[in-house]
Amino acid sequence: DAIFHVTRNFGVGLGAGYVRASKASDVGGSASSDSSTLTFSAFRVRLGAYGFLPLGKVLEAYGNISPTLYVASLKDEGQWSYYDASMSFGGDWSDEGSRKQLGVEGAVGLKIKIGPAFAFFLELGGRYAKLSPFEGSYSWTDNDGNSGGADDATLYYWESSYRNGPWRKNIAMNHEPRDSGDY
Repeated sequence: DAIFHVTRNFGVGLGAGYVRASKASDVGGSASSDSSTLTFSAFRVRLGAYGFLPLGKVLEAYGNISPTLYVASLKDEGQWSYYDASMSFGGDWSDEGSRKQLGVEGAVGLKIKIGPAFAFFLELGGRYAKLSPFEGSYSWTDNDGNSGGADDATLYYWESSYRNGPWRKNIAMNHEPRDSGDY
């Protein structure tokens, strides 16, 4: 963030950031398997208000709050297969969506001045933005040459566990996600 002091105890900041996370997963059973890679990325721009409280010559406490614009994307790609003694069947899928959403960020911190142009910061912050659902597309192709999908899909992402088992990702297209109480 770039912070511009309006007064000794008040400032305005402009900041930006980017985050990306990706996770591959494999699920297999006696008659099926599934492997996928889920990738989430978000770019944010924020305009914040800062308050400063000098605590001597070296220390300064501060806090900030800012509305933040998030531009996020979600992509899930993978392969699935089903097999038994008489047949084998499988295919590929791709789900992709994006979302723009306003959120909020805030923090409190302590600035420790080390020199005239250098300082060390300790900060505790948080952010909130409801990014699901994502608007985008999905497609699938099976190994028999069949395919389908939609370019105007709504993708919902949530996590759930089945009978207190491990948590797993869920992505539903064009309909509301099931309540975790349904599992």
